[in-house]
Amino acid sequence: MRRHLLGTALSSVPFLAIAISLALFGTSPRHVTTVDVAALGVFILLTRLEYPISVGSAVPAQLAFVPLLFEAPLQYIPLAVCVGSLFATGVLALAGTRPTLARTRSARRGSRSRR
Repeated sequence: MRRHLLGTALSSVPFLAIAISLALFGTSPRHVTTVDVAALGVFILLTRLEYPISVGSAVPAQLAFVPLLFEAPLQYIPLAVCVGSLFATGVLALAGTRPTLARTRSARRGSRSRR
């Protein structure tokens, strides 16, 4: 669990730095609305859902990400996705839920035993 959180944190630092600089220096004719905030909330909720498929898993976050691309100001999307993903990962860690990698390994073991 700690290795997963450390890997997530280390990979998020450069992305977060670029997302913050884009939010500060980027421009867009769009403005933040309540629809954007709602789409970000749905994105966070959908990021926490996982559907095991064969040896991996699928996360339905794209159902909220694509409308976010069309509605939100473009310079804020990377920052919103990074903060949303970090928030969802933090909530999972606080809840004591195992990371995706551990679920994938157990799914592989289960698929081998069915053969």
